Amino acid sequence: MLDKRFVEDHLPRPVFKPKKDRAKADGTLERGYTPLQAADILAYELQKAANYMLSGKPPVKKFRWGLEELSLIPGGPGLYTIKHLEDLNHKLERLSVDNSAEVNGTSIIPASGQFG
Repeated sequence: MLDKRFVEDHLPRPVFKPKKDRAKADGTLERGYTPLQAADILAYELQKAANYMLSGKPPVKKFRWGLEELSLIPGGPGLYTIKHLEDLNHKLERLSVDNSAEVNGTSIIPASGQFG
């Protein structure tokens, strides 16, 4: 369904990589790939530190490389409540109605990246 939607929206087809290593038809190995989102890495590292603390072990002095890389991103972690998501949805709906354009009979949101 995702592939069909991308094609209908004139976007490049999504590339689905295997989750586990597998042999290609020519006999070579294709490495598996499991993408992780920043929130997954953050949750893992914070849970690990909390478990150390709760078990009486010394505090984690240095986090693994993934969390160090995330710390280079400007800003900090935050929380989105249902209210935040509802507000975003209303803004996107207004933007779609106010700035929509017709392309092949389909209403699209402009690619300006501005969401009000």
